[in-house]
Amino acid sequence: MTISSDFGINPKYKGRVLVAEAIYRLINNKTTGDSDKVFSELAAEKKVPYNNIVRPIQTALSKAWDNTDDIERLMKIYTAPIRKDVGSPTPTEFIHYYADKIRRDM
Repeated sequence: MTISSDFGINPKYKGRVLVAEAIYRLINNKTTGDSDKVFSELAAEKKVPYNNIVRPIQTALSKAWDNTDDIERLMKIYTAPIRKDVGSPTPTEFIHYYADKIRRDM
């Protein structure tokens, strides 16, 4: 299983690939610093605006949370707190949570 399939992130969303790329960069120290730098580097590499990286990631995460039939299962997999007003993790929260989780499991 992969992170994106565990969460039901639909393959049709461009954000699914971007989530994986951002996590990969953090795990392998390709980018040091905060997620803004990760997103900025991805945007520069792909020659697109910053928002064209962040927006698809947020859409993919929001859709995964909104379309799930089993929110309890998602909450067991993703144990970090989620702001109630947002309803799903922010892109920053999600990629840092999983980068840290994968590093611990290595």
